[in-house]
Amino acid sequence: MPSDKHKAKSLNLLKAAGITLLAFGLSLVLMQPFSLSIATLISSNDRHDFNITDFYNIIADRRQVRELDRDIVILDIKDATREDVAVILDVLPELEPRAVGLDVMFDVPHDDDSLLLAAIAKLPDMVMIVDMEGDRERGASTFHIQDRSFFFDDMPGRTYGASNMPTKYAGGVVRQFVTDFPMKDLGTAMPSFAAAVAAKASPEAAEALRRRGNRLETINYPSRTFTVIPWQDLAYHADELRDRVVLIGAMNVPSDMHATPPQRMMSGIEIHAHTVSTILGGRYLNPVGQTGNMAMAFALCFALAFIHVSIRTSYKALVLRILQIVLLYYIIRIGYHFFIDRSIIINFSYTLLMMTFVLFACDIWLGVPGLVKDVSRGLRALFRYVRRLLSDDSPWQSERDMSANQ
Repeated sequence: MPSDKHKAKSLNLLKAAGITLLAFGLSLVLMQPFSLSIATLISSNDRHDFNITDFYNIIADRRQVRELDRDIVILDIKDATREDVAVILDVLPELEPRAVGLDVMFDVPHDDDSLLLAAIAKLPDMVMIVDMEGDRERGASTFHIQDRSFFFDDMPGRTYGASNMPTKYAGGVVRQFVTDFPMKDLGTAMPSFAAAVAAKASPEAAEALRRRGNRLETINYPSRTFTVIPWQDLAYHADELRDRVVLIGAMNVPSDMHATPPQRMMSGIEIHAHTVSTILGGRYLNPVGQTGNMAMAFALCFALAFIHVSIRTSYKALVLRILQIVLLYYIIRIGYHFFIDRSIIINFSYTLLMMTFVLFACDIWLGVPGLVKDVSRGLRALFRYVRRLLSDDSPWQSERDMSANQ
């Protein structure tokens, strides 16, 4: 027959399993107004647009060591006129860049665009931008071109890419990029601007992106900088464009600044640079599936609950609180390690959430039976008192009989 010690251990395992399930239920019910990310508790007021990976990005981006991207150069055309842009494009073929991406939309024609059109004609492989919009009548599963340059229809065969950046809310944080946008015509799609530029620079990298089969990919931001050349200084840095990807756009323009995970506003052209760098370097971040994240959350909470029901010391509460803090610390450290060193996103948001509720669940699990027992004892005492009052030998009953006899 099993020993008492073995029975006690089996009972504790069952209790720990019940407490873990209770913590799971509490995390669903009590946090229903929020997302399942514990990070929403420390986010700003902009609709709780914060993710646990943003924390990793912030820490990683503040490291002392930064890497200068050797493949990409940003040509800053802030304050440049259309004529200035035309001159820049006209001389670019002589500088022999590997690929060119122009993050500028010429929505309306000017009186004399002959120099601009001639310069664009000299760069047949240059990638230009369009702006996409979802088809409401088809559930936004397909898209159509909303804005484009005035010469779009007059220059067939040109390469275009969508400049759209997916965010959770309007003005939200840009964490991902869309690989392509399915069009109304079946079998056609508009690539994103960054994906189209990367395909020009490296067909092999573009094929690797296609094989991943993901419509959304996470941009790898931390600790990477790019050479930025003001357009006025192009003549002094001409050699730096040779055999490199040249992205042409305006830096630090208020209308084109976006929030990013490192918690700093970033120019759209710089976000495109990070995206192209992610594709060319194959620096993809691979998320662990929901099943794996949930399994880790349940395992850690089960371990904490089992310790809670197993130890019998007067300072158990102190031990559990210290253990909870230690576990939370190492959970964050492990997540950071996998994010930075392994390019793996382990979403510990739900683990942190359940760890917050597990001791509360323990108190409920162990406290409710005692509460029920005390309430039951009180009710039984009340029933006995009432029954005694109503019995024949009670003082109240005897007084009533005497009054009736008189």
